[in-house]
Parts: sequence; C-alpha cells; structure tokens
Amino acid sequence: MKILAVTTNFGLGPSSKMVTILNEIAKRRDALIDFMGDGNCLDYVKTNAKAVKTFIERDTENIDKTTWNCISNEYDLVINVMNCHIQEIIDEKTIEVFIDSLSWMWDCPISGIEKANYYFVQNIFIDDLKIKNLKNVEVINPILEIEKSNMEKEKTNDILVNVSGVFTPYEGDDFGKEYLKFYLQVFERINLKNFDRVFFACNVEQISEFREFENGKFVLKHFSHADFLAKARTSKKVFTTPGLTFYLEAKSVNIAPFYLLPSNYSQALLLEKYVNLGEKGISLAMLENEYVISKEIEECLAVQIVRNILRKAWVYHHFQIVQGIIEYLEASVADVQRKDGSIIGNGANQLVTLLEREGLL
Repeated sequence: MKILAVTTNFGLGPSSKMVTILNEIAKRRDALIDFMGDGNCLDYVKTNAKAVKTFIERDTENIDKTTWNCISNEYDLVINVMNCHIQEIIDEKTIEVFIDSLSWMWDCPISGIEKANYYFVQNIFIDDLKIKNLKNVEVINPILEIEKSNMEKEKTNDILVNVSGVFTPYEGDDFGKEYLKFYLQVFERINLKNFDRVFFACNVEQISEFREFENGKFVLKHFSHADFLAKARTSKKVFTTPGLTFYLEAKSVNIAPFYLLPSNYSQALLLEKYVNLGEKGISLAMLENEYVISKEIEECLAVQIVRNILRKAWVYHHFQIVQGIIEYLEASVADVQRKDGSIIGNGANQLVTLLEREGLL
C-alpha cells in the first residue's frame, strides 16, 4: 500500500499529529509512506517520522490542482492534516481522510470536506452544531504521542520557553523571529539567579537569527518531539505559546505551564478558553477590553489583527506581561504543578483502527 501524507505548514501541531498517525500505521502495516510539504512542517516530519520513506519538497499551500492530483493519484490513500488548500483541489475519486483539531473554530464547513472519505475531529472544545450535518465525520480522542519514558523524570533547575511553532504558510511571514526576540529580551531583564539555564525551544529559522543571544545562561535549541517532551517534564518552570497540542500533552504529563501571549488567531481563542479553565497565563482580553478577538473573522485577516494587537500590548502593557512571568517564576513548584493530570485517549489508535476496519489500510 502507498500512502501520501500532507499537513498545513501552520505551527507544529498538525505536523505532530501527522507523525503520531504515521507511527501508529507503521506499527501495524508494512506500508510505503511518503510525505509532501516544505518549510518547518517538512523539517519537523523529517526529524520525527521514521516511517516516511520519501520526502517530496513542495509548497502544498499553493500547489496547483493538476500537479497535485497527478502526484496524489499514484497513491492508495492520502492522509491530510488540516491542509485546507489540498482539500479544496483534491480529486473526488481520491481515497482520503482529513484530520481537524479546530473544527469548533470554523464559521462554515471546510471547502471540499465532503470529498473526504472520513473527516476526523478531535473531541476537545468540540462544537456539535458545526459538525452535525456532515455525513463523513468521526469524533476521536486527541492525537498525541507520549512515550512512557517521559512520564516520570527528576526535575532540573532549568526553565523551558517554547516558541518553536510560531509560523504560518503566508509568504514572507517572519513573525516567529519578532516573537522570539521579544521574549529573549524580556528574560534578559528578569533576575534568573535562582535558575541554572533557560532553554528556548525554537525552529531552525529562529535559531539562525538569534545565535548571539546564546551564552552560559540562554540556550536556543531545535528539539525532536521526544526530547522536547522530556525537557518539558524535567524543567522547573515551563512557558509556551498557547497551541492546542502542547496544552493536551501538558495535561497528560502533569505539567502546568504558563501560557505566553498568542501568535495567531486560533491561539488567541484557545488562550481565552485556557484561562477561563484556570490555567496560568495572560490573555489579550486580560490586558485590555479592546483586545477581545472576534470569532467572526477570516483566519488570514485575523492572524494579522492578533499580531497587530500583540505589538501594541508589548509596548503599552509591557510591565503587566513581565510581571505575570515573574510571578510564575517565583511561585513554588507545588503551585505550578498540575494535580489533575491524566493520559488522554489515543486518537491515532482510534483513527487507524477505523481505517483498517473499513478496508482503507
């Protein structure tokens, strides 16, 4: 069997889900798996997915319909994690499954989603009204891969700051560098004498831009997924962008991180949900009432709105942002340790089992 895998190049969450799914397939089937993508998603899958045979470097956010279908028609199954452009242009005859962790966020169904054999949605923050009329929908648990070796680790005296997923497929998007620079400068000004080192989990582009910040205290590192989770588990304090995947991973391994300000639209909406559930962090709305993000905006435009607000917040609410970080650093370990942690069900296992049952694998 030949499988073609594709994700959106928007943050690391979709790529992480893809790797988990492909690893689950590899445990059960001797399939030939190829991955198509570019940029940070390609780098992530190359680093973490041992099951992939061939990497096809293409911009899947802008590939034309003829080229895509000419390539994809050579495969028995296409697995698509949140690449809406591919879903729109895919041939109706292609055997394909689409995985979505943000179904609650869309104002209307994804264009072309009816062409998927199965539309898998995660059961976190789910909005039943938005999927009830879709005939191909399957609700599954979150797609996570947590190695047992990452469950019990002795704490170090380090800080981990995760900013690696700040990127989008939009042309010329360098905001990940701007975002990292702000927090590098913030941590430079904070008294960190009670901690050994500060590890910044970065993507390749971020590291190449800010090597000069590295010293005996600051370390910029491009982690594999397993190494990142291990470092998160052992760090005394953890800061992270408010993406959904690490939120769920943190719950599974008893980490209560501090959520940094959002870098995109979905993170802005997610962070509001997190703080309402009692998580540590400062949302945009907590800084200023006018920073409340509407839920009725097209994503591309909303990303720019969020980032423009963020730039204002960095200037006009700098003290409040820094103070929130300092208070978290000064809190006792007991105060920032999650007490309700539990392993969340394996959505990849459910997905692959269904594909096997239906004869798609």
